[in-house]
Parts: sequence; structure tokens; C-alpha cells
Amino acid sequence: HEMGHCFQAQMQSAAWRKAHPDAPNWDHWIALANKKFKGRGKEAGITTYAEKNPAERFCESFAAALLDPKGLANIAPEAYKFMHQMMPSAVPPLEEMRKLALSKDPRFRSRRN
Repeated sequence: HEMGHCFQAQMQSAAWRKAHPDAPNWDHWIALANKKFKGRGKEAGITTYAEKNPAERFCESFAAALLDPKGLANIAPEAYKFMHQMMPSAVPPLEEMRKLALSKDPRFRSRRN
């Protein structure tokens, strides 16, 4: 979770935008939060702490993407897709994760099952 705050700080910087012009940045996360994480029909946070604010949702989602990707994919698919865009080599595409989630591979067993 705390590494997510470090990553968040990087995403907010001008250096990040310059070095990664096509990568998601903090403004993209805030836009997603305003569209998908608020109001009626909103996507659930991966934890109750994620509901606190967009920064904590990002950090909880960041940690879950690395530690419990199946859980994040099942509970918060929009947050999962964002994490995949941000870290494509570490987080498989959503459809691939859903296939892995159906498999018996213990590496992708959710802690929530």
C-alpha cells in the first residue's frame, strides 16, 4: 500500500508525464474515480479503506494488483484495468486474469475465496 503512495507521487510529477507521455497519470486516475467510483452504481473498492478517497483507493488497488490480482479483477475491474495500463508487465490483461482465476493455478487463488 505505501509503495502505491510513492507511485502516486511519481504519477503526479511533470517528470513522469514527460518520461511516459502515453502512460496513465494521476489526472487519468482522478477522471476514472469521478466517473466510476462515485455515486449510484459505483464500483466497489477493493477494501473499505479504499472508499476513503481517490488516493487511498489507488494505493489499495495498487497493492491488490500485485498481491491479489484475482480479487481486484473480480471486485473492482475498472481499477484492475487501470493498473494493467500502468504496469502491463506486472498485471495481466483483465480477460487473461479472469481465465487464470478460473484455473486451479494456486498463484492466482484469491485471498477472498
